[in-house]
Amino acid sequence: GIEIALNTRPIETNNFSWGSDFQISFNKNKLNSLSNSTALVGYGQWTDVVSRTEVGESLYNFYGYVVDGIYTSFDDILNSPVNTIQQNNPYTVDSNGKYSWSTDPSKYSRSNTTFVGDIKYKDLSGPEGVPDGRITPEYDRTVLGSSIPRYTYSVRGNLGWRGIDFSFVLQGVGKCSGYLEGSARHALQDMAAYPQKVHLERYNVVTNPNPKASYPRLTYNTGFNQNTFSTFWLEDASYLRVKNVQLGYTFPEKWMKKARIDNFRVYASADNLFTFSKFFYAYDPETPVSKGGYYPLVKTVVIGVNLTFK
Repeated sequence: GIEIALNTRPIETNNFSWGSDFQISFNKNKLNSLSNSTALVGYGQWTDVVSRTEVGESLYNFYGYVVDGIYTSFDDILNSPVNTIQQNNPYTVDSNGKYSWSTDPSKYSRSNTTFVGDIKYKDLSGPEGVPDGRITPEYDRTVLGSSIPRYTYSVRGNLGWRGIDFSFVLQGVGKCSGYLEGSARHALQDMAAYPQKVHLERYNVVTNPNPKASYPRLTYNTGFNQNTFSTFWLEDASYLRVKNVQLGYTFPEKWMKKARIDNFRVYASADNLFTFSKFFYAYDPETPVSKGGYYPLVKTVVIGVNLTFK
């Protein structure tokens, strides 16, 4: 990794002062060897493979399928690569091993087979190293990102003018991915998975036929859309956070002498005031991988007085 720190030389005059510093670190890791295995895989709560670590790659890379939208019609299903990973797929295989979708509508059950509103995946490769018209675990999963930030940074500054002082701390990370699993993100996979507001934006052929819907069709206890890890469920965990802001005022010493006060300062301070991120709402991007079962980050505002007597 590389770390860079830039510090300004403090500026001080009779009425004005200023100081600041900036720090950034770039980190990249690679696994050089692995005994008794070609790769290590990690599994989610209700999902298949979520991460993969292999020689020559970074640790704990997200590993899954690349999404190509949502099926919007039966023709879309029939004209797309055959999804062999889906439960109870209504496809047929001929004597040459060629897959094809059934054209019999009765074989398309809403509950347990590929249906309009399900996630569609990209055909990345096949046995010959080129797309083969089928979505298979062996050839169509790939590295999707990492929950280890590529870089982290912070900015600090302080300003003073005629008794007024102001300081701030900004902190963030870049090029980081996250994954929320279980009831933190999904609905109706079991009795403990509660619906959320975002599920109202699910794909629905009548009320929301949007191929870019934020959620696929809802299914109860058959969560193959959710249980198959893909870019659809990958979150952008990069963020910039206003970690602390403080504003204060120190009364002139000549005003305090009669009261035998050495120093009198009033201030207001705020922690975790704002977080700028595209991460899934209500969750903290600083914890990019979780089931949602942690205490939320607290925003605090404090008003105080510093008082020193002679």
